[in-house]
Amino acid sequence: MAAARADEMDADTVNRELSIARKAIGWWQRHGWIEGDPTIGIERRPAPPDRTKALAENQITALWRLDVALREKTFRDACLEDSLDLAELACSGTVARPAHWSRCRRRLLRGLMR
Repeated sequence: MAAARADEMDADTVNRELSIARKAIGWWQRHGWIEGDPTIGIERRPAPPDRTKALAENQITALWRLDVALREKTFRDACLEDSLDLAELACSGTVARPAHWSRCRRRLLRGLMR
């Protein structure tokens, strides 16, 4: 079942979940809850090369000079401060919200996305 699920996910997701499982298993072993490691023999998948490109300095400068509404400026600044993947946001309309965001910021951004 896990192998079938893994076949449907990209390499980065599989590797991240494998890493999380291994950390949890190590913790469980240290506490004596389990003895073996069920992830032995499971290899990390090779991740495809990152083909994204950073914005050039002149593009960043142009972005900051845009005359946009306060709503868009606030949203952009909050996303950039927290290093959100703006390309993912633009495509899907959602991003995984960082755990360190305050409740106030989450409510603000949720309102800005409407």
